[in-house]
Amino acid sequence: MRMAQEPVHYQADGGGEGRAAAERSVPRWWRGPDPDPVEVGRLYVQENRTETEIAVLLSVSRARVTAVLRDAEIPRRDSRKNCPVDPDTLRGLVRSGATATAVAREHGVSHSTAARWFAEAGLLGSDPKADTHQLVELYVHQRLTTREVAAELGISKGRVIQALAAAGIPRRPRSVRRPRGARAAVTDTALAEVYHRQGMTIAQAATHFGVSEEYVRRRVAEAGLTRRPGTFAPRTTWSPNVLQARAGKLYETGMTMREVGARLGVSTTTVSMVLHAAKVPVRPGGGTRPEAQGPPRTLISDLYADPEIVAALRRHQVRVPDEADWHVTGPFQTYVPLPVPATLLRELYVDIGLSIHHIALLIGLGDMATRNRLIQAGVPLRPSRGRCPWNRRRYPGIEDDDPACNRAGTASDEWGR
Repeated sequence: MRMAQEPVHYQADGGGEGRAAAERSVPRWWRGPDPDPVEVGRLYVQENRTETEIAVLLSVSRARVTAVLRDAEIPRRDSRKNCPVDPDTLRGLVRSGATATAVAREHGVSHSTAARWFAEAGLLGSDPKADTHQLVELYVHQRLTTREVAAELGISKGRVIQALAAAGIPRRPRSVRRPRGARAAVTDTALAEVYHRQGMTIAQAATHFGVSEEYVRRRVAEAGLTRRPGTFAPRTTWSPNVLQARAGKLYETGMTMREVGARLGVSTTTVSMVLHAAKVPVRPGGGTRPEAQGPPRTLISDLYADPEIVAALRRHQVRVPDEADWHVTGPFQTYVPLPVPATLLRELYVDIGLSIHHIALLIGLGDMATRNRLIQAGVPLRPSRGRCPWNRRRYPGIEDDDPACNRAGTASDEWGR
């Protein structure tokens, strides 16, 4: 069954008047949701497909298939030939005079494979040139390949493999490779230092390490670091603090969100977001007049007043601050421990029915970062129009006017985070 993802196309800028904008391919950073582990497991275990075949069927890279198998704890198949007889039978053959060469000839394998069978059955003594402590240091701790270990010890690769089997040291899958060259320096600690503490961009970090930008992006994801959405440059003439203060003051005079946005030159969605970020009580319906039915509400207070939400946050070790201490987090701060648990996202979005903006406020990420993590977790997104299930339950009878907290999709953020 083919499960290829639908292609995503972006319109290139600058098409020119009278000319259709040309389609460009999906940016390299866009990976889309990970393959379904159940489907990958079925193809790998039941249909006995190879990782390459699964990657082609699902239109993803082989590395992502490997990662899904690893995360799902699905045992990987070993390409090496196993001994067709049990160890006791093999020992009996040796007692009767069988050699590794004779066993190899009988079963149609190489001499080195038969010698490995002998080592795994404990029929070969330790190699004087391959001490167990040396093997552990070189192969396990330094993560050298068997060829590199052989070069260090001055023996053949086959002898190293036999010595590993005799010492009971499991072989690594071929897919598990240690970074080489400049990539070896891109450790989790080094990446956190230059990307988070020093604030380098992806391009600057790539230049610093001498690797490609694509590799830095992949390592940022693997290390569980918060991906920064761009340069954080404001998209309006207002700074975030000034925009919050001015929008709050205008809104409290009785203007609607649309009128506040028109006065400040920003969208209604941005007005809604900055009002919630500033903890300004919002009138029912978001953009309605003061005479709207019901008292104004503060969104973050309503969210933390829901015991179901608080229980979900605490189960996943998400910090729940007092309302006075809550604030929109900066680019290097979150309320949730990273990486964001997929179970938390699914519980908040699917089970409780919060919007993406609600979740972003609670876990301390931006709307787009939260949306991307939902996609990566394989959570299907609701249509972007209409109120989210949580709003419909908590505020029945209110019109769908609040663009930031009602919509299931991401609201645009015109001043950046």
